[in-house]
Amino acid sequence: MAVSTLALLTTSNWRIVYILAAVLATLFCLWFCFHKTQRKQENTVDSDFSETRGSWEALIIPITLTILMGAGSSVYWTYGRSVAETQTGLSEVQSMLFWGLIGVAGVAGSFSGDAVSRYGTEISWATCSVILGASIVMLPFAGHIVVALVSGALFGAFYTVMCGLTIELGREAWADAVGSATSILFATIAVGQTLGSLLIGVFVAGIGLPVLFIAGGVLVLVGAVLVWRKSKKESA
Repeated sequence: MAVSTLALLTTSNWRIVYILAAVLATLFCLWFCFHKTQRKQENTVDSDFSETRGSWEALIIPITLTILMGAGSSVYWTYGRSVAETQTGLSEVQSMLFWGLIGVAGVAGSFSGDAVSRYGTEISWATCSVILGASIVMLPFAGHIVVALVSGALFGAFYTVMCGLTIELGREAWADAVGSATSILFATIAVGQTLGSLLIGVFVAGIGLPVLFIAGGVLVLVGAVLVWRKSKKESA
């Protein structure tokens, strides 16, 4: 949020803003690593503690869901801003506002825990998949800046919520090894994004961006159906 806001205020020097953000992120990471090491030295750690991983079969559907999410959203991360500019003729400031709005809308990710406790993982994931998929399909057909901004806000908000729901998928799959399961699932989101980006590069010249955005939205929507297989497996 801070980087997006600062970039909007200094449009001519946005590269410096992002370099500064990268430097600050690196410094915070180094501080965290040093602080964590120091705490380990000061405190006695229970050497008997270990995570008990569940079966890999329990992770099959969560892994598939996260790969679909990553692959489907990759077209938006790769071409979202350029498509918004082309479709609506955004100015430089408006284009940065659109892209920054995705990050600002990500604050909605803090509500993912409330969604799970109130509606359950299946309903929450299915609903978010439908909205995220719709936001992806919407963008190449946005004829007005308002439609593009709505698409960006929905994409940013529900992508972040689904990242929060990914933690819940990991907890339900491996209740005694939540950290390991979550790490695997976030890695598979990245795998999906990488595969999606590679396929986009192969097909973009042949079939065009609108078709790729539709395909990306459909991939995410598949997760809205597939997530119900998870509950069937658990009850079996």
